Amino acid sequence: MEINGFQKLRKHFPDLQSRAKSFWLSLLPVGVFTATTIFFINVNRVLPIWGPDGQVIVLGLGFYLMWKFFSINELYTSRYGELAYRNAFVRFALPGMAIIIATIAYTGYIPGPWIQILWWDRFANTIGWFFVVTGGVLWIRSIYILGIDNITHLYVYFHEEGHYEDSSIYEVLRHPIYAGLMRLGFGLAILNGNIFSIIFGVIVLPFGFIAWVILVEEKDLLKHLGNDYAKYRKQTPAFLPRFRDLGKYYSFLLKG
Repeated sequence: MEINGFQKLRKHFPDLQSRAKSFWLSLLPVGVFTATTIFFINVNRVLPIWGPDGQVIVLGLGFYLMWKFFSINELYTSRYGELAYRNAFVRFALPGMAIIIATIAYTGYIPGPWIQILWWDRFANTIGWFFVVTGGVLWIRSIYILGIDNITHLYVYFHEEGHYEDSSIYEVLRHPIYAGLMRLGFGLAILNGNIFSIIFGVIVLPFGFIAWVILVEEKDLLKHLGNDYAKYRKQTPAFLPRFRDLGKYYSFLLKG
């Protein structure tokens, strides 16, 4: 079964037309994710108190690399032509994405002072797994619906080829993939159960995605889609479904 949007991506990404190059390319995010995880594990061993600061700094690095991918559009287009997207994605977006995912995963094992509340202990695991499962399902289903071409921000460099996705989830949330990651991070934070993980999952991670959406991604969308997107943004929340839309939201989780 072919991945949704893969043909459109491959059209502008020469490496994907070769199995050997595709394989080596796939090692890049795996390597970055692994290196980031090793860094966190060693921080835990050598200087555990620096764990929360390190997590925030590394998350910031991930978003910075993603911002570079967006900001150098015109420079890379004039320098590399058709290869602008490919070069920018490999150098900035792909490692940036891997770093952000690794940082969210770190929420599940960052050490820190435990929260000692008896009533909380009874329900923490249930709540945590609820958010992990629903967040993971929302993330995976949204990726499938949106397609690999949109996930990899292809249309940041090829705006004229962009298109709207007609799916029920986009009537409920503007950014369901980010919403899924936020729920996943929140669930991991609760399962971990210490102060550092809770602060990151409840405050830092949502703030990071909100800032990213407002300052970078939606700024680009408004620039190229204009009033249509401005109207859509007013009508549809970014990450949290309205009460009246909960039926559609859970229907999407269950049925896709």
